[in-house]
Amino acid sequence: MSEKNSSVINKFEQATLDESSTKPLYFSKVTIEGDNGSSPLSNGFYKTILEHPLTAPLQNVDSSLSMFQAIRNNFLYTGLYQDVSVSFEQDYDSATLEYMRNGIPHEYGIELPIPTHAKISLKPSALYNSNAASTTINDDSASLAVCRTWLNQLGLADSEMLYWGINYNPIKSAWEGITCKGFVSVPLMRNPSIKGLLDFEYNELTDLSSDSQTTKKDYENVTSMGFKKSWILDNCKSIPFFYTGLSFTNRLSRNKNDKSGEAREYYLKTGVISQFQHDTRKFFGTLPISGYLLKLNNEYVLSQSNLHSLDESIENNFNKFQFNLEHHVSYLKNIFTRSFDLQFGGIVPMAEIESVHPADRFCSTGTNLLRGFQPSSSDFANNFYYKVGLNTSHKIYRTPLNSPLRLGLFLNIGNAFNDLQNAFDSYAAAAGASLFYKTPQADMDLTYAYPLTSRPQDIAKPGFSFGIKFSYF
Repeated sequence: MSEKNSSVINKFEQATLDESSTKPLYFSKVTIEGDNGSSPLSNGFYKTILEHPLTAPLQNVDSSLSMFQAIRNNFLYTGLYQDVSVSFEQDYDSATLEYMRNGIPHEYGIELPIPTHAKISLKPSALYNSNAASTTINDDSASLAVCRTWLNQLGLADSEMLYWGINYNPIKSAWEGITCKGFVSVPLMRNPSIKGLLDFEYNELTDLSSDSQTTKKDYENVTSMGFKKSWILDNCKSIPFFYTGLSFTNRLSRNKNDKSGEAREYYLKTGVISQFQHDTRKFFGTLPISGYLLKLNNEYVLSQSNLHSLDESIENNFNKFQFNLEHHVSYLKNIFTRSFDLQFGGIVPMAEIESVHPADRFCSTGTNLLRGFQPSSSDFANNFYYKVGLNTSHKIYRTPLNSPLRLGLFLNIGNAFNDLQNAFDSYAAAAGASLFYKTPQADMDLTYAYPLTSRPQDIAKPGFSFGIKFSYF
């Protein structure tokens, strides 16, 4: 190697991007290290992701950085890796430079490219073929759930998940619900930021509020298929995604009476679903301390079939949308955290005569929406709802800053209604305090809630309540 070329390489290794962006590089080697040994990507997937450096190895510095940044993102889009890093080294063992010296006449004065070895280091996800289970106990309910995930079983960056859960009502001493769901996801080789998804979900619910002579059970099967597009922003600080696809819902309601026998009602629905999510939250342990979570969901119903006959069609379709925003800010080095929660949704009929299944309507109260209230069966037949919540989290005196034990205060307001003009005429509101303990293995809270105002259909739940959730990995 001549002294001139050697000095050029030394300058290139120490130069900034602006000073060396046009210098030519020749990628004589591209190596990948750190992939999961038991379930690596297929050779075909590797070749597709690395197509550009393999087919066009001669690049300048600027285009090389852009090319390998795209390659890094494509590996991250697969969801198989926690982190991906790329580094360039001079390939001293390459015979390419000598070949170019012999093939390019010296008198042309053409600058010879630098033989370069690109190293890609992969850090696999910790969730490869993982098992998880959880048990949740509240003062009026209990549940058990197990989940199994698989990653890259086919070598195509595919992912699979199965979930099974069951709910128990300790007041009625009976099992009241079963949920089973799962999905299969496979990214496109040439653009892993786009994934094809197939989802299914089965729900079985027993109505324990009926009298002893009547047994009511509701069954629901939902299958959806579509595509999910993701974007990597701010060097992986957030990865928003958009999903769209078709959804097929099959519902069966069985009412069995000791005197009148059994009655069945069927319902079929086909719709186009769209989802957008952007999560920039940062966590202190399991507690969100900054950033926001934005969720937008929309379902446009294409067709419905009547409850009593599968052959009777319903032409009055509807559009259903939901908005959810969480925002978190911390102060004084995470000693104090303020959280804001806003939710609202609506059903817009596509015809003058409204036809919406009760399971598609909204409620505003219940354990999942408003603290301080119990679920009410009379609160589910609504076309619109909203919820506003303000929560604070405080470090407890004489506990470490990173202690999972915190004190929280909350205020939540909500309403479910059919007429927009009556949105704020009446609403349910409650305030209170919580002492909670949050770790990946345990989530416990003791809450005191005081309902401030309620509507006639609400079931207020003042006083203390507790919840415990244990997770096993």
